[in-house]
Amino acid sequence: MPVQDVLVLRTAKSTNPDGYDMTVEQARAMQPAEFERTFGLGLKSLDDVPAVQPGVLLERAPKGCPYYVRHCAPPKNPGPKDRKEPAFDLVVKAPQRALPEAGGGIAVPPRIIRLKAKDADGARLEALVFLARKQGRTRRATDWPIGAIQALLVADVLRRYKAECLSAPPDGVEEANSTRRTYTQSIDAFCRALPELEVGDVNDALVARYLACPVRRSETSKLTDLYTVRRSLKVGLGLFGVPPTYNCHFRIPDKGMLPKTPWTPDEYDRLRKAADGWVFNPDGTPKMIPGPQGPVQMRRADDWTWCGREAWRRAIPFKAYLATRHGRLPITRWVPPEVEPKGRKLPKHDRPWMEVTDHGIYYHRDGEVHHDGNKRRGANKVPVEFEPEVRAWYEADLERGCEWVFHKRDGSPYTGRKLCRETFDNIVKDAGIDPDRIPHHLKDLAVEWSDEAGMDRDTLAAHADTTARTLGRTYGDPRREALKEKAARQMSQGPWRERGERKANVTRLFKEAAGRRAANAETAAPLPFRRRRSADS
Repeated sequence: MPVQDVLVLRTAKSTNPDGYDMTVEQARAMQPAEFERTFGLGLKSLDDVPAVQPGVLLERAPKGCPYYVRHCAPPKNPGPKDRKEPAFDLVVKAPQRALPEAGGGIAVPPRIIRLKAKDADGARLEALVFLARKQGRTRRATDWPIGAIQALLVADVLRRYKAECLSAPPDGVEEANSTRRTYTQSIDAFCRALPELEVGDVNDALVARYLACPVRRSETSKLTDLYTVRRSLKVGLGLFGVPPTYNCHFRIPDKGMLPKTPWTPDEYDRLRKAADGWVFNPDGTPKMIPGPQGPVQMRRADDWTWCGREAWRRAIPFKAYLATRHGRLPITRWVPPEVEPKGRKLPKHDRPWMEVTDHGIYYHRDGEVHHDGNKRRGANKVPVEFEPEVRAWYEADLERGCEWVFHKRDGSPYTGRKLCRETFDNIVKDAGIDPDRIPHHLKDLAVEWSDEAGMDRDTLAAHADTTARTLGRTYGDPRREALKEKAARQMSQGPWRERGERKANVTRLFKEAAGRRAANAETAAPLPFRRRRSADS
């Protein structure tokens, strides 16, 4: 590893985030107004702190002072366990109250506190810092020396940002999008990986350092964490009072094109059949087991895992045709958001539903609430090719009185925010396809379908709501609605299947040719032996 890529962590203890870690020289350098604003006890300097100096009798302590610092000389004839050096105590005579914003009440009751300082000025400063912290005071970073800002722990800054900017809304209402949850995961992962990193050590080498940390995050997730940390660190420093001119920036390399997972029609068909219970071998052939009249294809028993497979049987084509997110499925209903759910509490703003009409079916991903951000997340129209299957779901659920689109076998809703990922992994295993498949790969399948059908990316973006803000700025809402209608007409897996058949036919022809060559090699007569002529002959 090059020298410039090695991040050297500091060994000095980091500054306390409240800003009261300072030296006597720094306290002496304060102006009277700044000193009074910092400690808030009506003092202009360290000399104003009431104290009992060495050589003064203790009974002659300052009169009328709520607190004072006193010198305690060691015994003249100390024993083995007696103190042999002078010490200082903070004597609190009257209760010290906390600031109103810190909750009020008594912060320090009358008592004696032994200080660690060994000199008079150090004892005065330690006493003032102790009282200020107990009262709940904080010192803004605009008054700190640059070294104190650089000595702040990045983890402390990120934790304060998370506490003040990512705290949960009141009454347990969860936000409509998952930005808060994503930011929290990234910040927690970064703090676990680099808990001792200081602000002064943040530079371009931080990227290589974090990518090398043994945290259970993919490289793409780590780069996302770094983007989140860089944004959160800037805001978090502002919460401490650090001026915005302080540069705490580091360059993050472009992660480039994300790897896409290609699909074949055979894999997609097997995935849907596996959701129905059928089992396949890793080579794609049906897994056969003995039956009453001969070998039959294996099928999963109708046990407790079947309820999850029933939901995924609908979710697999649904995610592919509508390029939707996994977290919206288990709370999707057939009824409008105004209808209160039965047997389950849902947030008012997060109620996706399917609107079935005579001229089309519309999927409202996030209910009917408009969101701020780079994604509009409006209603999408179910593709025409997929509409008959969705109508069949609707009629079946309407007849049994079930208002949930993705439900258990008995019609009851799922309690979690997402369908069981373990069930999907079992379906993938039964389908005999790549075990690394995840539900998000079905969105890659939607891109393949649209590309093979000749759909332009702007139309697909309108259908999938990935760049709605850009589309609204470029084309306007009427054009966007037209693109949605176009997407509903063009979204089809037909061209993708035809291309898959053409590729499979080419593969079959080559396999047949290889088989013929192997058969001819076995039946052909051996060639007569011919002696090879030497170079001299």
